[in-house]
Amino acid sequence: MEGEPGVPVAGGAAGEVLAVRVGLVPGVCEGHAQCYVVDPDLFPLDDDGYSGVGPDRPVPPGEEATAELGVSACPVRALQVLP
Repeated sequence: MEGEPGVPVAGGAAGEVLAVRVGLVPGVCEGHAQCYVVDPDLFPLDDDGYSGVGPDRPVPPGEEATAELGVSACPVRALQVLP
């Protein structure tokens, strides 16, 4: 349904589909790597074992459900789905 987290929504000048994004909340990640277990490509780790997602990472089309799983796997809620 349009407007729900993790679901692309119509918008923009020509009714384009806006991609879902994930973001890391600064200073919250503790390196549990549960997001990485869900999808290492979507949720990479940095050299110290913490999330390398950054504040605003696009989710590839068709990977929205995986993004939701990775975000919900974080025990400290360091990740969020962005509209």
